[in-house]
Amino acid sequence: MSIFVLKVTLRHFPDLQRTIEIPSEFKLISLHQALLNAINFKEGELASFYKNYDSRKDRIEVCLSELQKDDQNFLMSEMAIKDLINEKGDEITYIYDFLNMWTFHVELDDILDKVENGKNYPVLSKSIGEAPHQEDFTGFELDEFPDEEMDIFQDL
Repeated sequence: MSIFVLKVTLRHFPDLQRTIEIPSEFKLISLHQALLNAINFKEGELASFYKNYDSRKDRIEVCLSELQKDDQNFLMSEMAIKDLINEKGDEITYIYDFLNMWTFHVELDDILDKVENGKNYPVLSKSIGEAPHQEDFTGFELDEFPDEEMDIFQDL
């Protein structure tokens, strides 16, 4: 069994970095829970992992809930991490809470050949920077939206 060493960053928080060690065979639902635990976020919001997030044509979505599921995507509880990423340098995007758009960048930084005895995976092996408070910030900035998209807010 291989252990993936994942480097995680959070958009808009350049000083925050987490490193998570997790067996490659674990399902993406385990990575979802490890990410939330790594920054002390509460569960309860919808989420998805994306491969090729910036490409509409080649994008693969792996969603948390059956409510999000259609014939174009997959479920976290059914897909192993190694089925989405499997080589050093592979990257995925994780979005938690689609209202606030907490956007994580996850990179496969290293692959370890064996499990360390006594470790209970997944493991948060490195934590840099203070995590934001989940309720204090939205994961996007209003100036990211084009003016024509902001017009809808003027009528509210």
